[in-house]
Amino acid sequence: MEKAVNLGVLEEELGEAMALFAEADITGSDCIDIKTAGKVLSKLQERITQEQAIAMLRAQKDLILQKESLCDFAALLHCLGKIVQVPRSEEQNLENVMEEGYDSSKDSSRRGPSPEPPPPAWLTVRLLRRVLRMLQLPKEFVISLDQEELLPVLAAYLGFSCEGPKKPHTLIINKFSLRCAADLQQLAHDLSLQMSEATHASAIGGRENSPRNMCL
Repeated sequence: MEKAVNLGVLEEELGEAMALFAEADITGSDCIDIKTAGKVLSKLQERITQEQAIAMLRAQKDLILQKESLCDFAALLHCLGKIVQVPRSEEQNLENVMEEGYDSSKDSSRRGPSPEPPPPAWLTVRLLRRVLRMLQLPKEFVISLDQEELLPVLAAYLGFSCEGPKKPHTLIINKFSLRCAADLQQLAHDLSLQMSEATHASAIGGRENSPRNMCL
């Protein structure tokens, strides 16, 4: 909510954007394809066409998931914020905004070293709890964790130290090249499978090395 306010997006506009994005996210991956995102953005802001919206989304090089042509809510919200900040009396500047895209180095609100970006919109509390359960952590333990404890616990489980300057979500996303919720769930699935196979192999090895089998 605070990010939306800083971008100039009203609470009412934010609610509508979230509703349209959720409706378009039929896979539940917290990502939608750029064409669909363009349709959503043009519906939120009738001042631009769907084609213009798609071009603007593609310009968000440090927010958009270029490789798979996917878009998360953060990219959509940022574009919406850039549009609403242009007064209708200055419509001629709207074209410039769409062409420029997002360049964090030109963001006048930044001072000094660039702050670390917040967790992406797709990294939800519900997703984190689901992933921890997929990694076979006890249900009672996962439920007992507060919201701010989820990421540090996941990072520690994956072998990261949270004592450095990097935030847990940055460590995890960069290490495993995560782009959306589906990537994180696939990672958890693969790790869980590896653990199950290791446990099975250990059990077999234990039986083969048992005193009874050694005497046969």
